[in-house]
Amino acid sequence: HLEHELSLSLPPLKSESERILEMGATSVSPKTGSDVIEKMDDFSNELCKVLDASEVVRSAHVDEEWRREAARARRELSLLTHRLNSNTIMAEALQRIKECNLSREERRIR
Repeated sequence: HLEHELSLSLPPLKSESERILEMGATSVSPKTGSDVIEKMDDFSNELCKVLDASEVVRSAHVDEEWRREAARARRELSLLTHRLNSNTIMAEALQRIKECNLSREERRIR
């Protein structure tokens, strides 16, 4: 059942977003900056996978309940994405990370 599957996906994504925000709020060094960037990149990939899957179900599934639950999940995840993208603590942390001595690849991800 889709509602059960989504209920399993959403809490871990929300928990991980909180951990990333906490990491960003702490002092940033080249080591922790690299960790934050890696976690953000991994989180972004997972979030996109769930958003993409929910969009396919929302637009193509024959069962109205599945489409409705996929739309709900997409709304929740979109709010979570907005919350992360507009978080000033994270923006400041990313600025500090940018000032650290990161590798070219780490800077590219940013």
